[in-house]
Order: sequence, then structure tokens, then C-alpha cells
Amino acid sequence: MVARRSVPSGILAAAALLPAVLWLLPALVQRQAPSFRDAGDFFFPVKLHTADRLRALQLPLWNPLSGMGEPWLANGQSGVFYPPTLFFLLPSPGLAAALYLLFHFTVAVWGARRFLKEEAVSEAGALFGAATLAGCGFAASLALYWNHFGAWAYLPGIVSLARSGLTTRGSRLALAALVGLQAMAGSPEFSAATLAVGLLFAWRARPASPDGWQAPAGRRLRRYAGAAALGMALAGWVLLPAAELALHSDRASALAPAERDRGSAGAPALSSALGISPDPSATSYLPSLYLGPLALLAACAAFAEKERRRLVALLHDSPEGLSPAALRTVLRVGKRVSNTCSSSQTMPRARISSTRPISNQMK
Repeated sequence: MVARRSVPSGILAAAALLPAVLWLLPALVQRQAPSFRDAGDFFFPVKLHTADRLRALQLPLWNPLSGMGEPWLANGQSGVFYPPTLFFLLPSPGLAAALYLLFHFTVAVWGARRFLKEEAVSEAGALFGAATLAGCGFAASLALYWNHFGAWAYLPGIVSLARSGLTTRGSRLALAALVGLQAMAGSPEFSAATLAVGLLFAWRARPASPDGWQAPAGRRLRRYAGAAALGMALAGWVLLPAAELALHSDRASALAPAERDRGSAGAPALSSALGISPDPSATSYLPSLYLGPLALLAACAAFAEKERRRLVALLHDSPEGLSPAALRTVLRVGKRVSNTCSSSQTMPRARISSTRPISNQMK
């Protein structure tokens, strides 16, 4: 049964990438280049210069072509040792950029689907949530800024692992790898925000066993901190040079208020985020938050879901039977559900009959 169902599940997971594939189709099949906004005049030169130096087997410590010269290894956006940068070794820059973006769309979809599935969301619901994340205006807008988009793509996976409680060595190593790759993507803002959000989810971790037991909060937070520190160590090749540059840079002082407040969002911009006004009003970011009515209705529908799904999932995931504590929890939830559901919406008995007899568990 499991082997037969894994193939459709994989196809459904890949279907969540359909919006990204459609956006990048001209670059994937027609050799065109995604060059809107910063991609054309900034990120392409950055990545292609890095690829040229790597192709010549040279370590790009310095870029004499950027202004009066720039320490290149300290620039996180150059991605000297960031693995997806290797896509730009391909002969076609447009195809390389499309694969670079599609890789990060895939990471985001994987993380979102994993998070939703572990929260007892159905396969269809997890697919819809992952597709909504990858196909929303925010993802499409952020994809123009490759460093921020690359770092954002790792956020769902990091949050999902933090929420799991990090009970296994493999989960902690996976978290360290994602944190390190996110830091290598070159967006300190997203890295810092993700670490803060992940800390919150590690503190409010999901119970590791059906009977509700989980490690103390202090232990979970120590696991998270250790994995995050290991991830930062993996990205030390860019973090240490960047920190040294920041300490000696003349750009460390604050900007003047007139320059700092340029492009700030006012009330008209907030209305554009709701789709009321087409005028972005000094910023083009807020309108990209618009999801549309379909995603909003699906989010509202989730609140109408009965508690039966978690009960059935609990019984389904325990083929060898439930512990007495878990059984008492199931009976309390079942009683509460029976009081809120109509007589035609009774619990399916096939799930319960697959466990051991109740009398054997109460001994």
C-alpha cells in the first residue's frame, strides 16, 4: 500500500511547482533570461563574474570591476561557495538563472509541504498550501532579488524541523545544513528573522510521541541552538569576511533621515496590499502580498475542520496500539467530537478496530 501511494504523492508534490515552472518556462525552453529589475543589472553580473573566476580555477577574493574594487568573498550575494551558484557554470546564463530560481522554489515547496503534513493536514491540503506559497505574489516578487529569495526559500523547512522538536541526530544535522545554506544565500535579514521564528517553533514544539510526551523546553532550545550554531559554522567562509568588512567599512554609519525614509509605506500603500488600490505609493513590495480570494477562502475553511482528522491520524499512525495515556486522550477527544457532530457523522470504526483490544491496553 505504501509503495503504491508514494508515486501519486510525489507527483502531487511536484505539481505545487507548476506556477514557478510556468513563470520560468521562457528561460527553460526558449533560452530567454529572467532579467526584470535587479536581476538584469545586478545579479547576473555578480553571478557570472563569480562563475568566470571559478571556471578559471581562481578564488575570487577581490572584484576589481565593482566600483573601485570590492572584497568579493565578503559579499554574500556573490555566493562563491554557495552550491546553487554552480548552475552559472552552464553555457546558457538564462537557463542557469532559471534553474537557480527553480531550485529555491523546490526547497520552499518541500518545506511547506513537510510542515503542513506534520501538522496533520491532508495530502490535498498540503499540496494546496505549498502551491499557494510558491505561487503567491510575494514569492514572485521576491524572486527578483536572488539573495533574499534564496534565503526565504529555506524558512519553511527550518521552521518544520524546529517544530519537530529535533529529537533525532538526523533532524539536527538537517537543520544545521538548512541554516548554513540560508546564510550562504546572502541575506542576513532573512537569516536573522528565520532564526528568531525557528526559536519560537522549537519552544512550542510538537509532541514527539502519541501520548503527548516531549522533551523539556530547555533541552529543545539547546538542541536548536546547537544545530543553528553548526549551520553558522558551515557558512563561516562568508560570515567571517563579511563581519570583518562591516567592522572596517565606512558605510557602517547611519543614513540621513531624508535618505533613510525614502520609499516608506503610507496609508495608500496599505490599501494596495489589500488589492483595493493599484497605486503602490512609493513601494512595490506591499502589493505583492495580495493572495486573492481562493487562498483566503481555503484558509478560512481550515477553521471549519472538525477534530476528527487528528483522532483518525493518531489511530492510523499507531498500528501496534496506543498506550493507556494516549487511549484516554483518544476517548476524551472522541466524546467531545461526538457531542459536536451530528448523528450521521460518527467516527469510522475501521480505524479503531486495527488497534489492539481496549481490554489488553488497560491491563
